[in-house]
Amino acid sequence: MRVDPDAIFVRAGRVATSAGVSAGIDLSLALLEDDHGPAAAREVAQSLVIFM
Repeated sequence: MRVDPDAIFVRAGRVATSAGVSAGIDLSLALLEDDHGPAAAREVAQSLVIFM
């Protein structure tokens, strides 16, 4: 296993983990983008007032 000390979140196959609450939001947006596309992720990020 390799450790990336600068990673905000990591996805390895079916497992995803984040460095904290804000990183968890970033991870959620990335998963949303994977499943529903960048427009959906952008819309959610804008409603949360978070840069995607």
